[in-house]
Amino acid sequence: FIFYIFPLINALAGVAIDRTLVKVVRFLISEHQIAMYLEILANNLWKPENGGKFRSGNRPYKTLEQQKMLKDDAEELVAELLPYVATKFFYGLSEQERVLAAQRILEPFENRQLNKHLVYNVIDAIVGKIAPELKEPKEPKHQQPQEPQQPAQQVQ
Repeated sequence: FIFYIFPLINALAGVAIDRTLVKVVRFLISEHQIAMYLEILANNLWKPENGGKFRSGNRPYKTLEQQKMLKDDAEELVAELLPYVATKFFYGLSEQERVLAAQRILEPFENRQLNKHLVYNVIDAIVGKIAPELKEPKEPKHQQPQEPQQPAQQVQ
């Protein structure tokens, strides 16, 4: 039923929907909205109730039991998100095998240095798209330095 209605709506109101989407996107990336986004970000990082200082890292550490519980919850959530066909093909049908697959997927994210590197690369990519002039030019990695060319000597 919906397959018949959607093309009809698109034909009748397609241009209006497109115009509305363009207006919404223009509003969301307008100068005023970007200023508001930056203000929200600054207020969340440098909270006024902390005297405008960056949030402190004085959070209580999680106990080993809490860490294990969080890890188990994350594994269960990832196991639920795995498509049935992929799980059946690669790991099997049992719940234990689905959790094992989730553990293998989450394993690379347990390295603190790699997580930092991943976050820095994502931020670098976002800033590179927003402000390409801030991007550093990439140098070719395997290019040999060229020797200066000497002028050819004339034979007499």
